[in-house]
Amino acid sequence: MLLVAAAGAACSTGKALLREIGATDDESPLAAAVARLGGMPFAMAYVRAGDEYEALVLLGSIDADAVQTWYGREGLAIQLQNGRLVYSRGLPLDIAESYAAAPAVDEERLYCGRGIELGVVPELYYSRLRGHREFQAELRQNIGCSVEEIVTPAYAGETLRVEERYLLPPHPQPQRRTRWLHPQTRQLLRLEYAEHPAYPALTIVWLKAAAS
Repeated sequence: MLLVAAAGAACSTGKALLREIGATDDESPLAAAVARLGGMPFAMAYVRAGDEYEALVLLGSIDADAVQTWYGREGLAIQLQNGRLVYSRGLPLDIAESYAAAPAVDEERLYCGRGIELGVVPELYYSRLRGHREFQAELRQNIGCSVEEIVTPAYAGETLRVEERYLLPPHPQPQRRTRWLHPQTRQLLRLEYAEHPAYPALTIVWLKAAAS
């Protein structure tokens, strides 16, 4: 359960984290921990992969290329860039490495309605699963943006919902990646990958944002 994940999160900080939130193994897996996250000095997120894996992760660093590195239990590490999972270690199905075929094109814009627009991310991306030699190409089919209200432990209100569908040849089944962004700061609030034969099913929900 999540408290077991929290107990191991961030390696040596796990026990201190449990003491800080005042949680015990007998309490609700999520409610007790979330109730006191506001006073803690960490950016935190809840990770769920597949039907059985869940963990609490802490933000470790943000590099010059805006790559966020998050750490959790038993050596779990994930990296995110531009609302995309670019690396993971410790998930049931891991991304070993990935790269964009071209940089984002600033001149092209994605319209969300209400006069809001976003920069377009690369249309062609490559990723390699851990244990595989070959890179797989993400070939975009379509991408759209809309305004949608959500409620999470870290945020309640309007967001920019960006949904992208793409192919991972030779699999004919499209993959779907959805992200919810803060309408002003563009901070990622929630990220979902749909279940797919060639890619991990994944949900990340931000519990506490990094301090600005």
